[in-house]
Amino acid sequence: CLGFCAWPPISRLSVASPLRVLRAEIGIVETQRTSDLLMGAFAMFILMVWYSGDLLITIALFIGLIMVTGVGFYFAKMLLRGGHQVGGFAGGAWRLAMGGLQRRSAASALQMVIFSISMMLLLLLFVVRTSLIDQWRSEVPDGTPNHFLFNVAPEEREDLELFLSRSSVEPENFFPMTRG
Repeated sequence: CLGFCAWPPISRLSVASPLRVLRAEIGIVETQRTSDLLMGAFAMFILMVWYSGDLLITIALFIGLIMVTGVGFYFAKMLLRGGHQVGGFAGGAWRLAMGGLQRRSAASALQMVIFSISMMLLLLLFVVRTSLIDQWRSEVPDGTPNHFLFNVAPEEREDLELFLSRSSVEPENFFPMTRG
């Protein structure tokens, strides 16, 4: 992923003069090329196929991701266009901020989309995690042990059983652990 996404723009830095970079004379449009985006998308697609193990699911997910990104980009551009009108009534700092967003509207819209997708994935992970734990708890029968002790030496077993009986804890069976 690093090779496909980061190497093309980094490799072009070798032909750029340091003074030009420090003066910020290189625009974002000059540094980004369609081939860079396609190479990054190709790397992401290959990684998705590798991790999922299913080409059909990966194609469907990739097409869905492209569609969500496109629709989100369109709405972000509309939001930035509407913010330009509202920014005219705001104070000086807001006007400067909105002007900066307007000058780099494509990059700002893409950042908004990426941030939105990242937040959606975090919320999705939270929902899936809690639903999996709830489903697991509902399927486990009552009285199933949920605390375990490992590496109890045979000579420590009697002391442990005595401690558990004094603490009114009814232990389950003890099983020896062996190397597989």
